[in-house]
Amino acid sequence: MILNGTVRLEGEHIVLVPYLRSMVDTYHAWMQDPWIRDMTASEPLSYEEEVENQESWYRDDTKLTFIILDKSLPENGSLGELAHGGGMCGDVNLYLNDYEDDTAGEIEVMIAEPASRRKGLASEALDLMMKYANKNLRIKTFRAKIKAENDPSIRMFQKLGYVQESYSEVFGEVTYVYTIASESNQTN
Repeated sequence: MILNGTVRLEGEHIVLVPYLRSMVDTYHAWMQDPWIRDMTASEPLSYEEEVENQESWYRDDTKLTFIILDKSLPENGSLGELAHGGGMCGDVNLYLNDYEDDTAGEIEVMIAEPASRRKGLASEALDLMMKYANKNLRIKTFRAKIKAENDPSIRMFQKLGYVQESYSEVFGEVTYVYTIASESNQTN
């Protein structure tokens, strides 16, 4: 999404930056892992397809993507000026795909780097994304589709206040939802 094309969101342990062309090599390497593809319901892509994906997502007004930089990892100077302050460890996405409710979106997070897992970075990334989306896109309802066997993700979303909305036996996914109830309860 061009809206976040120059945006840096800084948290205590992470920085969120736009998904840029210079990041495709690392992202593509992550997506070679069958477990990551399974947990994210992703198909294997060629390098060229990954480049096309990055370019199309950057222009697509229905997809908001940030790369997560872990401040405890060394930064890669070749990623560009926006991507300083840590090493790439994952991504957080919001899909504006609810055509009946323009205040709702599907949110997901992936921590691909094993050294960055179980440190609270995914929760922090979700919090930053939700605040940004609420303030800039007026998103109030966030849905997360999680593989039913992904207990750590389910617990994380529950801890953030998400409640189970549905279960799809066909896809083996549980959908969790979080709704910002009112302006006084708004995420800032």
